Amino acid sequence: HDNKLVSCGADKNLKFWKIESQSYELLKTIKAHTGTVNKVIQLRYPLIASCSEDALIHIWSAKTYKKISSLTGHKGSVYTILYVANKETIISAGKDSILRLWNLSTKQCLKKRKGIYCFESSHSLCLLSTGNVALSGKHQIVIFDPEDLELLDVVEDKFIDNTFVSCFLNIGNNLICGTDCGKMCNVDLETNKIVFKAEVHFDFISSLVKYGKNLFVSGSWDMSRIKFWKF
Repeated sequence: HDNKLVSCGADKNLKFWKIESQSYELLKTIKAHTGTVNKVIQLRYPLIASCSEDALIHIWSAKTYKKISSLTGHKGSVYTILYVANKETIISAGKDSILRLWNLSTKQCLKKRKGIYCFESSHSLCLLSTGNVALSGKHQIVIFDPEDLELLDVVEDKFIDNTFVSCFLNIGNNLICGTDCGKMCNVDLETNKIVFKAEVHFDFISSLVKYGKNLFVSGSWDMSRIKFWKF
């Protein structure tokens, strides 16, 4: 909204940017957490959420840059979060190997699942076009129901050359995957075949985010580069 992009990282900050065509302007930097900020996502406007190594999930206003509330309960780093808009819920996964379902309005934890549903190397949650949710991890992608967190399927990701999927983004029938070694793949979900594969970063791809109608953004550990892609 308002041509804004929010970034996060090891500096524990959230940075708010104004994007116009090929130019950008830093609008605001706020100290968001006491540990590395692993991910920031958009909720219903103007709310956003961030998760961190400090075991906390914070809710912010992108208009006022103020913290509104916090979700507490994870023991250890919260690797990733996902907003399920039609349910007004947030799903989180962390180092404690517990998958949690939160009510955005009450800020209460509705359900949690431990064990196979989440593992120490999990890095990304993705809402699929089917309505189910995918969780990435070491040599596996776990598919589960977003309402009761029940396991539906486990997919081996051997197509990533023995690396693991660090993040992904679902656009239509395409699942765009980033890996821990800088490779990015586009998988056709109808055929389960790779239609694009390339080394686009030199290190861990930490995030893939849709931006506008025809663009998405990739973030990596390679000198903190952010790249824009046309889909």
